[in-house]
Amino acid sequence: MKSVYLTMFAVLFLLLSANGRAGAESKHSQHAGNGACDLGIALSEGAERRPGGALYEKPPTAHHGHKKGGTDQMKGAHMRHRPQHGGAFYMAGNMMHHLEIIFSEACGFSVVFYNAHTEAIRADRFHAFLTAVPDDESEAEVVRILTPAKDATKLHAPLGQSISKPFQIRLQVKFPGEVEPQLFTRTIGAERK
Repeated sequence: MKSVYLTMFAVLFLLLSANGRAGAESKHSQHAGNGACDLGIALSEGAERRPGGALYEKPPTAHHGHKKGGTDQMKGAHMRHRPQHGGAFYMAGNMMHHLEIIFSEACGFSVVFYNAHTEAIRADRFHAFLTAVPDDESEAEVVRILTPAKDATKLHAPLGQSISKPFQIRLQVKFPGEVEPQLFTRTIGAERK
């Protein structure tokens, strides 16, 4: 049942995303080059040619090249598993991508994608939406579709003042070539003990 729900939601998301991308791009793109919201990410063709990048043309490689028949393409991969922009860092289940979820009051949500070597790659190949679930049950959940920045360095969505902290985000990401979106969660505004 969960798979059916996720599939239906993903299809709806992709339809909404395709129909609203042009308007959403112009409305939210000011964050891409906006001083405090600009993450200073530099994309390179070299990063796109490595495993996980858009220009990587070889068949999927074994993780770290350990599997019989693996290539040297994964040598040195996964050596930097730290956020580069102060967000929460994750490795995707496909072992070819990493992502960083970044939140600030002024800029909203951003997701930066990395190849297997933790080098920034174009975000406009990925599709994502998030649900912000407040701890306060009297508040409604907030759903946002993330859209690419003009320079394709990140996906982005504003949050606005519609939810108070603490809240949990549930980010659904559809990776290129995969059918089902993958879930990533992060709590915003919780006291650390």
